[in-house]
Amino acid sequence: MSAPRSNIPPVVSAAQAKASNPQSSAFVAANAGSGKTHVLVNRVIRLLLDGVSPEKILCITFTKAAAANMAQRVFGKLGQWVTMSDAALDAAIVATGAPQPDPRRRQRARELFAHALETPGGLKVQTIHALCTRLLQQFPFEANVPARFAVLDERDQTAMMERANLAVLLEAARAPDSAIGRALAFAMASAADVTFADVVREACLRREKVMAWADEGGGFEAAMARLDSALGVTADERIADVEREMIDGPLLPRAQWLATADILMSGSDRDQGQAKRLRDALAAKGNDCIEAYIGVFGREDKGAFIRRAGLITKPLAKAHPQLAATLVDEQERVFRLRNKRNALFQRDRTQALLTIAEAVAGNYRREKQARGLLDYDDLIDRTLAMLDSVSSAWVHFKLDR
Repeated sequence: MSAPRSNIPPVVSAAQAKASNPQSSAFVAANAGSGKTHVLVNRVIRLLLDGVSPEKILCITFTKAAAANMAQRVFGKLGQWVTMSDAALDAAIVATGAPQPDPRRRQRARELFAHALETPGGLKVQTIHALCTRLLQQFPFEANVPARFAVLDERDQTAMMERANLAVLLEAARAPDSAIGRALAFAMASAADVTFADVVREACLRREKVMAWADEGGGFEAAMARLDSALGVTADERIADVEREMIDGPLLPRAQWLATADILMSGSDRDQGQAKRLRDALAAKGNDCIEAYIGVFGREDKGAFIRRAGLITKPLAKAHPQLAATLVDEQERVFRLRNKRNALFQRDRTQALLTIAEAVAGNYRREKQARGLLDYDDLIDRTLAMLDSVSSAWVHFKLDR
C-alpha cells in the first residue's frame, strides 16, 4: 500500500473526513492507491481521540500484509505525535478530520501511543481468519469444534486434498461400474487433467455451498430433476441415444451419406466442399463422426456455432429439389439434437462432478476431523454458525465484557 499523499484535493479531503468520522456508518469504495487505508487509519485515530479504549477497537482485513501495514500506519502516526510542537500537532489532528483540539485533547493525543502499546489486548488489526480463530478458540464448545484445533495451512490442505483425490481414484479403479467409477470415467473423458483437478478441488473446498444447491430441493435426485427441467431434458434421455438419432435419423441416415456426397460432387466447388465434409463424417468414428456430421450443417463463427447459409447451390438444388429440401429439414433436426446433446452433456458433467466432489470432500472432511484441523473456510463457516446459533447470546455477552 502506498503512503498517503500530501496534496490531496480539498473535495477529496472533505469526503475522507466525512468517512473517517466515527459517528457515521460508512462504506468506502475507491480505486487502489486512492486513500482507503488512510481513511481507516484516521477513523481509528479519531476513535482513540474520542476516548475509546484500544481494546474496544477491531479492524478486519483480508491479508496479513494489509493488517501489518495498517497497524504500522496507526502506530507510526501516533508515535510522531509524541514529539510534535503544539501547532504541528493541532494541524495533524485537524488533518484526520477531527475538530480543532483544546489543550486537554492535545495532551490525550500525545499519550495515545503509549496507551495503545500498554493496553492489555491492545489495538487489534487482524485478518478475518485470525479473528475467527480467536473466537473459536475462546468458544470451542459453542462452536462445536475441537478444543485444541489447529488451522490447516494451504500447503497441508493441498496435500490432504491430493490424498482425498487419490482415495477416490483407487475406489473408482476397484469398482469401475459403481456410481463413483462411472462418474470419474465420464469426467476424465470430458475434461483436461489439470482442469478436472482444479474443478474438483474447488467443488470440494466449497462443498457446503455446492451441496446446498442440492439440499434446497430435497436432495441430490431432486436437484438433478430441477436441472433436467432447466435444461429441457428428461432423466431417461442419454447422450448416446441422441447421437444415434442424429446420424441415423429418418431424413438422411448414414446409409445415404455416400450417395448424397456423390450428388454434391457433381456441383460447384462449394457443393464439393459439402461432399468432402459428408465423406469425412462417414469415414470418422465415434465422437469425431458426430462432430464432422454436425459440421456439414453448421460452423464456428467468432466463438458461436451458426448455421451454414448454403447447404447446396441453387443450380444443383434445381436439379435435385428433393435433396435440397431434405438438407434444409436435416439442418433443423441436427441443430435441435445438437442443443439437446449439449444440454445432456452439461447435465451429466454436473452430476459426475457432484458425485466425485461428494466422495473427495468426504475423505477430506474425515481426515480433518481425525486430526482436529480446520481450514480457512471452516473458520468462517463455524464462526458464523456459532454467532447465529441459539447459544449466541452467551457468546455476545462474553465478547461484550
